[in-house]
Amino acid sequence: MGSLFAKDFIDNCFANVGAVCGKTNEFSAELDSVNYFNGPKNGVANSCAIFLNDMVYRATRNSDLEFEPSKYDAYYFLYQPSSSAANCGAGCTQQVGYFKNGGAFFTDPSEAERGDWVFFTNDGGETYYHVGAIVDWGYVEELGCDGFTTIEGNTNGGYVAFHYYRYDDYRIGGFGRPRYDGWSLDEKDDSDYVAPEPEPEPTPAESSVNVELPFLYKGIDGYAGEVYTIQALLKGFGFTDNNGNELAIDGIFGSKTEQAVRKYQAARDLEVCGIVNGETWERILK
Repeated sequence: MGSLFAKDFIDNCFANVGAVCGKTNEFSAELDSVNYFNGPKNGVANSCAIFLNDMVYRATRNSDLEFEPSKYDAYYFLYQPSSSAANCGAGCTQQVGYFKNGGAFFTDPSEAERGDWVFFTNDGGETYYHVGAIVDWGYVEELGCDGFTTIEGNTNGGYVAFHYYRYDDYRIGGFGRPRYDGWSLDEKDDSDYVAPEPEPEPTPAESSVNVELPFLYKGIDGYAGEVYTIQALLKGFGFTDNNGNELAIDGIFGSKTEQAVRKYQAARDLEVCGIVNGETWERILK
């Protein structure tokens, strides 16, 4: 049996922000290639859950602490059955059932930690329609209240993107926690390895991740995922164009998006340039 560390999983999520995660995507293709499911999914079934399954699969380590993805390890870490006949990880509702059966599902948001999966429902928990990975929690400045930040697949028009939620968001149905060996592994000892006990909640300094984000500006091409993310954040925070119209989340950085960026920058005492530069990215993702 290999190992899974929460930081490895979260690093994978960060590295894929902006990636396409709709009806066809690399995450489904990768899991299909190792027969992860009982039949090919081709990205057509709950790509949000497929994305997180693949991030766990990519983060598994073998006993000598090198990365060596294993679908059977991923099954174990996600409380999924290992039988070749089992349909593992294809849907949110099914995954909640796996977590519940493993005693790893809870509903109190104050217990949430980095690496937990948050599931969303619109029928009181009979079914679950979406899932994201918690990458930060506590006081969210842009919401002005306690909440958490997620990275989710198949969102913002079929991409991997950030989202922010209040702890009391009515859509939250509960949380699942994979079988992590801990937060991170500071030293590698191939000769005498024992999986560490889960560590206390990491401080922000311990859990920081460096992610290169492009500067976004009017007319930019080739960064639809990042534009989707900035549009969704601006819309969520209530910033509109100059005529008070809500932004369309379409991945196109046009005049209206530029106007909303300028309004955000002015409201946050940033340089008002209409360009999502490093300073603007840092503040809006804070």
